[in-house]
Amino acid sequence: MPVSVRERLLPSNFSRLDAMDPSQPVSPPASRDLRPPAGLGRLAAAFLFLMIWSAPAGLADDRWETWSSSDGASLRAELLGTDGHSALLRIEESGQVRLTPLERLASESRDRATSAGVPRLPRLNFNEPPSDSTIGHLLRTGSEGDWSLLAEHLRAGLLAAYRGDYRPPVERWYLLYRWIDLFQENPFHGELASGGRPFGHDWSPRLLMSACRDAAFSREFFDLISPHDHLNEVSRILAQLHRANANTFEEYKSLALAIALVHDQPPPGNWPLSVPDGMLPSRLMAPEDTFAFFVSSHRAGRLLLDPRNLAASKLRFTVDLIAPEDELHWAQQSIRPGVAQFGRTYFMVRYDYRRYGPHLPDFVEGWQEDDYRLQTIRRAGGICGDQTYFATQVGKALGLPTIYFSGYGDNGRHAWMGYFEGPTRGWNLEVGRYERHNYRTGNALDPQTWRTIDDHEIHFQQEYFHRTAEYRRSRYHSAFAREFKLAGRDRDALQAARRAVQAEARNREAWDLVAEINRESGRTAAYENTLTQAARAFAYHPHVNADYRGRLAKSLLERDAFDEALALLRDISQDNRRNRPDLSMRYSRTFLEHAYDNGEIGDIVNAYRQVLSQLRGHVSGSNFLYEIASPFLNHLHETGHTGDARILYSQTRRQLNVPQQTLAGRRLDELNQTLR
Repeated sequence: MPVSVRERLLPSNFSRLDAMDPSQPVSPPASRDLRPPAGLGRLAAAFLFLMIWSAPAGLADDRWETWSSSDGASLRAELLGTDGHSALLRIEESGQVRLTPLERLASESRDRATSAGVPRLPRLNFNEPPSDSTIGHLLRTGSEGDWSLLAEHLRAGLLAAYRGDYRPPVERWYLLYRWIDLFQENPFHGELASGGRPFGHDWSPRLLMSACRDAAFSREFFDLISPHDHLNEVSRILAQLHRANANTFEEYKSLALAIALVHDQPPPGNWPLSVPDGMLPSRLMAPEDTFAFFVSSHRAGRLLLDPRNLAASKLRFTVDLIAPEDELHWAQQSIRPGVAQFGRTYFMVRYDYRRYGPHLPDFVEGWQEDDYRLQTIRRAGGICGDQTYFATQVGKALGLPTIYFSGYGDNGRHAWMGYFEGPTRGWNLEVGRYERHNYRTGNALDPQTWRTIDDHEIHFQQEYFHRTAEYRRSRYHSAFAREFKLAGRDRDALQAARRAVQAEARNREAWDLVAEINRESGRTAAYENTLTQAARAFAYHPHVNADYRGRLAKSLLERDAFDEALALLRDISQDNRRNRPDLSMRYSRTFLEHAYDNGEIGDIVNAYRQVLSQLRGHVSGSNFLYEIASPFLNHLHETGHTGDARILYSQTRRQLNVPQQTLAGRRLDELNQTLR
């Protein structure tokens, strides 16, 4: 490792003070970062340090004092507090925080660290999980004092306690630390900063204790929470539901969490896709009404699955109700299939062929009834979107997680549904998905974030390895790897991330962290090698494999390895054309974009022909038309290459063999007119 400025300026035995501390230095959050700006070189940093060291006493920051070890080494640091066993010090030069045992300080420094007025920190025993009394004491300390100081203390202790092996008590302490970090104004995990008042500021002491002492709930919360969630609203909804009835909240805690994560932000205006304009407001039932509906329905025996036995990750696909409550009660009373037979609900809505045919505008006639009630849909019939809306809302009314899917196939766009059959059977994502029409990928909106998720990712998330002891150990190591990374200790972060991969190679978080560290440090070869290894680890998971290879192709392009990058993009497309044509088209489109940006017109035309030949017979004509042909040929036309665009159009029409009396056929005719 390079020698630090302080090690070059001070006596050689200075570094021995670091050795006293069983922990390594821990970085404070960005808002408290006291390090010199990143742009300063070693010489400038040394000059800045000397200026601070020699500044007149009247101008110096009196937080910084000289601390000496028993063997004479010294450094400048701020004393944050003591637990009676160690001193918590923030180092002036780096801004890093560490615990230093009092017994290794010189007597004068030890006396200052234990003098009156020094903040007293709780003693932490990481060899045992935190007891309820310890948790209560820590929460009172944070509520009455400084959450940030408590978070500093916990993180310094945890990083010192990490020894490279899986230790359940340390994991339990880590979950407690994550809550306390979240409660401070500027969390170390800055991506979860609420942007307003600190998370949990509106929580009662009972709710604070309820969350922090419950390891399963804590794990569930931190596994699900994301930067796309509105943390202020999540905090408010949880407080509201707990305040209404604390005992009911405790009984249905995962349900409350799912509601908070889904109802923290409104759905997009076009959700759900099938609802005719103006027929239903595009908003969710109020959080408190949703909670009351499911609790009362469960207690009355009207649900097919017990919400107390479902994780919030599943319940988020249950609580996104849009149908009015009276219709949900109608569904509970009128439609009572068993869980295994629930798929029949989709087909309870008779398909209305009168609304579909080549003589109609866009092949679909609009909804003709006066309302869009569930009862009306069942009576009047409908097309695939109506069938999907009906079945998903009925399923939610009965306590089943359901998902509205849509996708393209040989017959154009289609809608179908998936539902959760229970912990032993998992997801059934095939209801109404007609295999003969080649609907290879279904896209849905994740109600927690309202971002797109596909059925392949849902299948991946329910794979058995996620429930193994090996994966849990892997997640433990990757969690500490992230903490080391946030603390500026990249070497320790890499070691922890590698342990995570060794425990379970299908831990994306660990691979991403190794790649991130190598990329940020400018180690391009190591970065690309990490992406290659990660892709191999996910060889049987095409969408993850393609993501890592796609990132590798991007890196190759950034360093002008153009031919190698394009060959890799072609390989990704080739490998996925049979089973994942959506991936194949995505990377074919990327291939064409880069070919257009970097090649001559002859190269661009040849690149398009390669894609057309490679995908012909493996993707539907409508998909290829919408995703690749139409945008690419229009772009050629708009940039002055109309002649080439027309030649490629003719080849496309011949090879796709799109029937004239279809929506895709009409789109081809429109493209032909555009290119004239």
